[in-house]
Amino acid sequence: FGLFFFLTGEFEHQTKGKIGLAQELSYSAQVSTAAVLVSYPFNLVRTKLQIQGVNGRPILYSGMIDCFKSTIRHEGLRGCYRGLVPNYIKALPSLSISL
Repeated sequence: FGLFFFLTGEFEHQTKGKIGLAQELSYSAQVSTAAVLVSYPFNLVRTKLQIQGVNGRPILYSGMIDCFKSTIRHEGLRGCYRGLVPNYIKALPSLSISL
């Protein structure tokens, strides 16, 4: 929320006016995108750690850092964002509205 209020405050300060609905929705979408991009790798690691050992799946990781290292080693940095698009499509509308 801090980034959203910073952006809207800067806009109002620079234009000496009130922010409009379109601008507010634009800033909200931008902040939501930034939040998803920062938090998604952690959600992916959490999911990988939670499903290991379930239904006969092997234990692959000893912890969060090991999971990050293994993901980056085997899939590259891009692997930390696998599945991002469906997650983003799901999250953007609700995050934009809630801000």
